[in-house]
Amino acid sequence: SGGHAAFNHGVQWFWFHGRLGPSLRSRPFFCALTPTPALLYNQVMISQQKILEYLRNCSYKQTLAHAYALIGPSESGRKELLEAFLGDYLQAKSLDHPDIRIIAPLPEKDSISIEQIRELKQWLAMSPLSADNKVAIVESAETMNEASQNAFLKVLEEPVPNTYLFLLVGHKHLLLPTIFSRTAPLYFANPSPGAGEIALLQPYLASTDASER
Repeated sequence: SGGHAAFNHGVQWFWFHGRLGPSLRSRPFFCALTPTPALLYNQVMISQQKILEYLRNCSYKQTLAHAYALIGPSESGRKELLEAFLGDYLQAKSLDHPDIRIIAPLPEKDSISIEQIRELKQWLAMSPLSADNKVAIVESAETMNEASQNAFLKVLEEPVPNTYLFLLVGHKHLLLPTIFSRTAPLYFANPSPGAGEIALLQPYLASTDASER
């Protein structure tokens, strides 16, 4: 597999040829990395669209990686994109779904505890309740301490069939290299729009009609 860069409306793109399956899961998928300020909003739209189409294509071809690292600022629409993708993939109307588990930092500790990771491992081992697959989303994955990350590493090393993990993290270096190397990284546009602009993106991402995207 190789890669090349291209320019579209002043935005530089870089992508790899070929699919990103388990054997290639450590290769990154880049999009819209060098925009001009005037094209910021357009950059985010394009970035979101490309990543969403990429995930949908992988699910259609049954080449989804076991784990993905969604790398970017918290306002870049990563969770909204997952909601749009899982709406198709699990027929989920929202992320409040019996086969979706969201792990977030504990408010009192501002971190993800090892107990949360152990509970996640047990949950992943159980059969799906509604869909054919199960999905875990780890918000602010960088808040896992070393013990939590080591426990999560075991989850990655012993993947349960038909389970998929999505780690939301600000930068790849905030994860242990042993964890990051076992994920397929997806880089989101940076800087990101404000909350109001993200709200405008939600119906756009949820659209299943290619002509509307």
